[in-house]
Amino acid sequence: MQRTKALVGVTTRLGGGPVDRDAEPITIGTTPKAIFLADAEQILGFIAAVDRVMDACADDEARATLLTIADAERADVEVLEALALGSEGIEEPANRKHLLPKMGGTDIATAAIKGTLPVMTSAVSQIFFHSLKHEHGGWEDLTERELNAALVMMYRSEALLERLLDLGGLPAGSAQGEARIGEGDRGADQMALPLHNAVIASLERGLETVSGEVDPMTHTLFDSKPRSSENSQDSVMSDTKSWGSAARILGASGWRRLVWTMALPIR
Repeated sequence: MQRTKALVGVTTRLGGGPVDRDAEPITIGTTPKAIFLADAEQILGFIAAVDRVMDACADDEARATLLTIADAERADVEVLEALALGSEGIEEPANRKHLLPKMGGTDIATAAIKGTLPVMTSAVSQIFFHSLKHEHGGWEDLTERELNAALVMMYRSEALLERLLDLGGLPAGSAQGEARIGEGDRGADQMALPLHNAVIASLERGLETVSGEVDPMTHTLFDSKPRSSENSQDSVMSDTKSWGSAARILGASGWRRLVWTMALPIR
C-alpha cells in the first residue's frame, strides 16, 4: 500500500491519477509453489508498467521515486522465487479444521465465501484509491474516512479468506479488481455508494445461504459484516448528501484519465 501511495503521488503530480478498471481474472495458484510464482508473475507485470511510465517521464524526481518502487518490487520477486524453489514451496497445507460445518455444509459455505470475496477485495482497492485521491486533493477528513474503511474491508476479507482456507477451499481468480474512481471528491462518493450496496448484498446472500445451524462460524462471519458495511455506507451517504458547495469539488482541470498500468501522459 505504501508503494501504491508513492506511485499515485507521482502520477498525480504529473497530471494523472487512478482511473476506472474492469474486473479481470487473475492467477492465484493451488499449491504453495504455484501461489508464490503467481504472485511473482503479477509483480513482474506491475514492474513492467512502472518501467513504461519511467520511459515516458522526463521528471528526474519522479523517475527516482519510480525507480525506488521498481527496485523494491524486484527484490520481492526474488524472495518469492526463492520461496517457490525452497521447502516452503512443497509445504503441505495445515488447515485447522476447527468448528467444521455439519454434514453437507462445507460445500455451501465455501461457495458462499468464494462468491463474496471478489466483491470485497475489489472494494479494498477502490476505497484505498479514493483515500489517495482525497489525500492529494487536500481533504484530510475524507482521506481518514476512506483509509479506515479500506483497512476494515481488508480485515473482513481476510477473516472470510481464512475461513475458506480452514474449510479446504481456495479463492476464485475470476472477476477480480474492478474499481470505479469517479471525478473529484463528489464523484468518488457517488462511486462508493453502489460499491457498498454490492458488498452488503453479497454478504446478505451469504447469510441467507449459510444457516446458523449448518455452519455457525461462517454464518456469524456473514452476520456481523453486513451491519459493519452498512455503517460505512451510512457515512458515505451522509457526506454525499452534504455536497452542495462547488468549493468541495476539484477544479475544472479535474483528474486526467490515466491508465497507470499502461502509460503516463506527460504534458
